[in-house]
Amino acid sequence: MGLRTFILFVSPAVLGAVTGFLSQRAIVRWFLARYGFHTVQPVPTAWDHAFSQSTASWVLVTLVDGSTVAGAFEDRSFASPDRAERDLFLQRLYRVEDDRPWQPVPMSSGVWIHGQAIRTIEFLAFR
Repeated sequence: MGLRTFILFVSPAVLGAVTGFLSQRAIVRWFLARYGFHTVQPVPTAWDHAFSQSTASWVLVTLVDGSTVAGAFEDRSFASPDRAERDLFLQRLYRVEDDRPWQPVPMSSGVWIHGQAIRTIEFLAFR
């Protein structure tokens, strides 16, 4: 591999990967803030921030009508990044009953929730 190949192909890929890693971990923002430089938040909304996290979690969605939907937000789940249509797909659906552990809904392949029907979303860590 020649120097030209490295400069044209390898170095941009490595630089892009390092830059992406650092921006996801907010290392550069932390470093700059430590020395008095305050940067603009790169994630435009709380919705984008909450669903850009790579960790899976339980979610309890309260709908506009007051009812709730419980599920697991994991690798096959999806939260729309489109500001005009903030819908949500949870890959596993659960039944929540008072003072009992969440029970999986039999034969459920997930649930789609229209963004306008969502009032709040509560994130709960897997244990």
